[in-house]
Amino acid sequence: MFIAITKVQLKPGAVDAVKELFAETNPALVADQPDWIEAKFTADHSTNQVTVLAFWKNAESYKTFSASDNFRQTMGRFAPHFAGPPEVSLNEILFEM
Repeated sequence: MFIAITKVQLKPGAVDAVKELFAETNPALVADQPDWIEAKFTADHSTNQVTVLAFWKNAESYKTFSASDNFRQTMGRFAPHFAGPPEVSLNEILFEM
């Protein structure tokens, strides 16, 4: 299993708008992805930073998904709220408790 960790610095006061946009767009975005497992949307309100933890069965599925036109178009809707570019890392989960 893999986790895609996306951290984004938002413009001040944008956390709630981005949360709502995430809830509106992402369920349909991943609905037809057979290797997608789940996602967690988190926020540090004191720094206006959000982190998305997306769990995937394999890394290649995430890479293909994140390169798709549909993904890129959807992420374009988030861009006006960003104070900087997203930082994405893809890690293999080696142990769970």
